[in-house]
Amino acid sequence: MQETIVALGVASVLEGILYTLFPEAVRHTFFPALMRKMMGQVINLPEAQIRYSGLAAAFLGFCIIYAMK
Repeated sequence: MQETIVALGVASVLEGILYTLFPEAVRHTFFPALMRKMMGQVINLPEAQIRYSGLAAAFLGFCIIYAMK
């Protein structure tokens, strides 16, 4: 169970880092059909807000990993 929680933390860190470093890519990347509705809302956000959300996700993931180890 602990490994699963750490894996979710790692996934959150990686995804957060990508959104933090490349917020403009969110607007130009193909997403599967199930994610299109959610990403349609994200595409309308300013890049700064996408960047801060990514940073928050990365930080949250890091905290999860730190708490589990």
